[in-house]
Amino acid sequence: MAKAHDQGRRVLIITHRIQLGEALCDRFGVDYVSEIHTSDTGGLLGYGVCVDSLHKDSRLSGYIPDNFCIYTIVERHILQL
Repeated sequence: MAKAHDQGRRVLIITHRIQLGEALCDRFGVDYVSEIHTSDTGGLLGYGVCVDSLHKDSRLSGYIPDNFCIYTIVERHILQL
């Protein structure tokens, strides 16, 4: 995560459970998508989402980036290695 931030890249953490996403975001120092409006950083460093939020009809769809290439995407199973 630090390397991505040093390169000016935002991080998108994708998990299959909200609680897991919130925990990983706390661990990596980024916001969970539901915290963007109340956070001091406002998602500046990236944020985490549940995979169920990654569709256009999601109530959070306005927060999902149109251009993922500026993000470093972290998926839960990669973290298990």
